[in-house]
Amino acid sequence: MNEQGRLHAVLVNRYEKITDRLLSTIAAENGDRLLPKVRVADVIDVDSWPGNARWTGLAQHFDFVMVDAETSAPKFAVELDGAHHWTDPETRRRDIVKDQLAEWAGLPLLRITSDFTRRRGRWTVLNYAVGTFYLSEAFAAAQASGVIPLDEPYVPFMFCIPNGSGGFDVNALDQQARVMLDGACDAGRIPSHAPDMFGTRDPATGAIQSHAWMAVARNRYLVARARVRDFRFQGISASELASQLAIVDMADLARAWMVGEPVACDGRTLHKHMVEVQQAIDAGGLRRSETSGALEPGGPVPIKITTRFQGIRSNRPV
Repeated sequence: MNEQGRLHAVLVNRYEKITDRLLSTIAAENGDRLLPKVRVADVIDVDSWPGNARWTGLAQHFDFVMVDAETSAPKFAVELDGAHHWTDPETRRRDIVKDQLAEWAGLPLLRITSDFTRRRGRWTVLNYAVGTFYLSEAFAAAQASGVIPLDEPYVPFMFCIPNGSGGFDVNALDQQARVMLDGACDAGRIPSHAPDMFGTRDPATGAIQSHAWMAVARNRYLVARARVRDFRFQGISASELASQLAIVDMADLARAWMVGEPVACDGRTLHKHMVEVQQAIDAGGLRRSETSGALEPGGPVPIKITTRFQGIRSNRPV
């Protein structure tokens, strides 16, 4: 009995309840156990950390921790971040300390927002992201047993899964979106198979962003941007996940464009987006780049994005 309101609900809002339900299902499917609101010091030996983290370990918790059902050994943690995690300086400071502790301890930490509970294609974003963790675990076990060569790199979209039509799809959140864009281009309904893309990081907010754009007519452009929290997780990077989400959003825009909806912008609006990306790159925030001339059908390009930095790839990172 809750005498005079002295007890509090452990899950306090709709998105925590949805996340708990999704993760509990994943735990059951993989023989693990989900624990909500676990104190950091109960998961990580904060006293052994070289920094001053005892207060953080005792005062803060992980929203969800997935543990081995038999040994209770932690496998990964999930943080459900609200809007203030983007903007409040003190919250950002605590997040950074928690990130550092998790990375130091070797605990994969996935930071999500309420958007992760949305279905995008065949998965919710959360199911897909957490699924890559278990794929990476299976991949490592196969390497250890000699089934897969030790020098074979792991990438989340190297796996194929049944598609329900007797065939197989690439295990990627954006697979159906890419197929749709390819088909629309082959049918002459849009000029390009894929958008030009740039991935950036904003250290002030802890955001990883993927910017995508393509011309669909003279001075008409589709612009998509996906934003996720920066995280260090096993199975997929924040940059790769943001890139896949941007492709999904671009496919949604292309569908709307092809049925006559006014979703395209003009060159002035595109210019603003490109300036934002260039400024992020100039500040050292470039994470990835994929370009194939998707703006050329729109006429003169407003500005030329200059990456300037080494290590930029034109394909998916391994």
